[in-house]
Amino acid sequence: MAESVNEAIISNIKNLIDKSGTSRNQTAIRAGMTPQRLSNLLNRRGLIHPAEIQAIAKALDVPVSHLFPADAGTSTDV
Repeated sequence: MAESVNEAIISNIKNLIDKSGTSRNQTAIRAGMTPQRLSNLLNRRGLIHPAEIQAIAKALDVPVSHLFPADAGTSTDV
């Protein structure tokens, strides 16, 4: 489950960066991380940490919820 949520978050980040018209390097710097770290995340080399999710959302000027998959809170697992 964590893998699939991580994949969805990464996909959403890529889409939001593309829509923002900002470069990945600028996004990384605004998020307080190195461009290499953002590149690693976007190329699925490592899991994204909660603080990084918050920082990227702030850098992209979107609510954190925009980075999560639409169905992240609707799991029916018991």
